[in-house]
Amino acid sequence: MPSSRPASSVLLVLLLTLAAPAVAATASVGPEDDVVARAIAAADAGPEDQDAAPQGDAQTPDDGQAPVLQHDDDILPEDSSRAGFYVRGDIGAALFATPTARLPAPVGRFRSPSIDPSVTFGAGLGYDFGGFLRTDVTLDAVGSGGFSARSVCAGCAGGGFTRERADVSALAALLNAYVEFDGVVRPYVGGGIGVSRIEATDWRTTRPDGRTGKRPDAEGWNFAWALAGGVGFDVADTVTLDAGYRYLALGSAETGRTAIGGGGGRGRAKLEDIAVHQVRLGVRVRFP
Repeated sequence: MPSSRPASSVLLVLLLTLAAPAVAATASVGPEDDVVARAIAAADAGPEDQDAAPQGDAQTPDDGQAPVLQHDDDILPEDSSRAGFYVRGDIGAALFATPTARLPAPVGRFRSPSIDPSVTFGAGLGYDFGGFLRTDVTLDAVGSGGFSARSVCAGCAGGGFTRERADVSALAALLNAYVEFDGVVRPYVGGGIGVSRIEATDWRTTRPDGRTGKRPDAEGWNFAWALAGGVGFDVADTVTLDAGYRYLALGSAETGRTAIGGGGGRGRAKLEDIAVHQVRLGVRVRFP
């Protein structure tokens, strides 16, 4: 059939013309087109489709900020802070520094003044800030120590020295602060300021000829200060033993007007520069 060949050729050309755009589109798809296609598909997906998307080990939030790291509170270390109030009590030995004693002229400064060792005890209330710092308010008593000295016997015909004796005691109220290093054994240093009350009672005199007499009691209120150091030992969760040294400057005291020599002169006897070296053992109990 002569007419069938031209008809077949025409039909083939027509099919090729219709298929060419689809073949070209398929052949032109590359990696970039694949990325674009996936982006378009993700944009068209709903919330349900996004929730179903696989999750990686770490994701960046949609706002572009860095991811927030999460932690489990259960794995954090427990709070070991020691912050809180405590009460304290102390007892120890008080070794008096060499004082100064005097009467007005013509007697002047006493010779060889000294105060015998005594005991000290005290109590206080404090607050531990939980770091290196703690503070407390303390009230301490220094027991009676025997004062002795020699004074020029201005009224004695043959000269010589009068023997002076008295009993010296003191109270001190201080506000203290300490730097204390942490640990089971905790060394510390500190200091305090406050007020003191000094008394010298039962003041007796003995002249070279053996005659005895009395002077009025001496007393005085003073500014007081202290420097301290020591170590603390934990013996329980809330109990600490404290072994320490403290230098406590107490101040001075003076008597009422007293006789000077045998000429009728009168003046005040003074005790000055009274201070103690305290070696103390105490206990601090923290409130739970």
